[in-house]
Amino acid sequence: MNMNQLINMVMRRLVSRGINKGIDLAVNRGRQRPEQTPDERRDTRDARKTTQTARQRMSILSRFLR
Repeated sequence: MNMNQLINMVMRRLVSRGINKGIDLAVNRGRQRPEQTPDERRDTRDARKTTQTARQRMSILSRFLR
C-alpha cells in the first residue's frame, strides 16, 4: 500500500464519520435523548431507520456503478 492509498483511506473514514455525525445531529434536531418527548423519540427512531436504509441502498448502488 502506498502513501496515496493510505491518505485516501484515512480521509474517506474521516469524511464518512463527519457525514454520519451531521446526519445524526439533524435527525435528533440537536436535542439529547432525555430532552425529547416520546413522540420525538419515535420520530427519531423512524428517521434513523430511514437513513440506515438510504445508506445501505447508496452502498449497493455504488457497487453497481463501479
